[in-house]
Order: sequence, then C-alpha cells, then structure tokens
Amino acid sequence: LCFHQFRSCLKHIPFSKTCDVVKEPLESQWQSMFKEACEYKERHGTWNLPHPKKNSPQLALYNWIRVQRAKYKAMKEGKDQTEEKEKTERRSKPLPRLTEAQLKQLRDVNFEFDVYEKDFNEAFGWLMEFKKETGHCNVPNK
Repeated sequence: LCFHQFRSCLKHIPFSKTCDVVKEPLESQWQSMFKEACEYKERHGTWNLPHPKKNSPQLALYNWIRVQRAKYKAMKEGKDQTEEKEKTERRSKPLPRLTEAQLKQLRDVNFEFDVYEKDFNEAFGWLMEFKKETGHCNVPNK
C-alpha cells in the first residue's frame, strides 16, 4: 500500500478513527523507546547516555531521552508545548505533550528529568559534609 492509496483510504474513515490509527504507532514507538531506555538504565545504572556519534545506534535513544526531558521541562514551566520546538532535530513542528500515562511510567522508574538537579544535590551534599568536618565552605582546589 503506497502513501497515496493509504491517504485515499483515510478519506473514508471518520476523523476520530483516523486519529486512533495514527496514535497507535506513535504510542507503540514511545513504548519501545521507553523499554530501551529502561534496559540501558539497568545495564549502565544511569539515564545519561554519552553524546553518540552521528550514525551511532544509540543516537535514537539519546534523542528520545532528550525529548522526554524537554517535554517535561515545558510542562513544568507551564509553557504551551505548541511553542516548544526540539532544537536537536531542528524541527519546526511542536513537541507533542507527555500523556499522563507516559509521565506516570517515567516517574514509576525514577526517570531523571533534570540531570543537573541530581549533580547539584550531590555536590551540595559533599559541601555540607565538608562544612560539618571543617566548619567552613572554603574548599581547597587540590
């Protein structure tokens, strides 16, 4: 079935049914990438992939994780996601919203939405320990 035949078939289907046809593959793709991200986390102990080379097989996973973080950040900041654009892929299309189900799945596996927050909290904890031991926060360079 070529694209034009598919498009002409869609003309005969009510719009609400058409949306379901399009939505299912997208949700299936999201679930597939979610599973891949969880497997990566299980193997490596982190959600943070190193930046892959251009044709690396991990490029898709790396971009998927970045997009989930961008969607969450936009949602958290209360921005209308129609204004948000994914800079990595240089798309002009808006990012679709994270669904409640997707957000719940990500939260259930303790997905790190903000990598800098974790690093900051860890470094701040070390600083507080240092202050407790020394009575000051003047950490030597060496």
